[in-house]
Amino acid sequence: MSKEYTVDLAVAGCGGTGIAAADAGASQGLKTLVIEKQAQAGGNTKISSGFFAIDTKEQREAGLQLSTEEAIQ
Repeated sequence: MSKEYTVDLAVAGCGGTGIAAADAGASQGLKTLVIEKQAQAGGNTKISSGFFAIDTKEQREAGLQLSTEEAIQ
């Protein structure tokens, strides 16, 4: 089966970055198409883990000063 689409922006991958790219394009008025090979959206984003650090020792030593409120903004 074959289909043809005419779009301004085609995004391959429906993970966090792909969705962000598609949103950015659509927000600018571009006709946007997202394609994903997996059965569900998420890509590597759905298996990512980690932490969000603010005001760590390493950041302070590097001279970085960012409050929780600033990071959220």
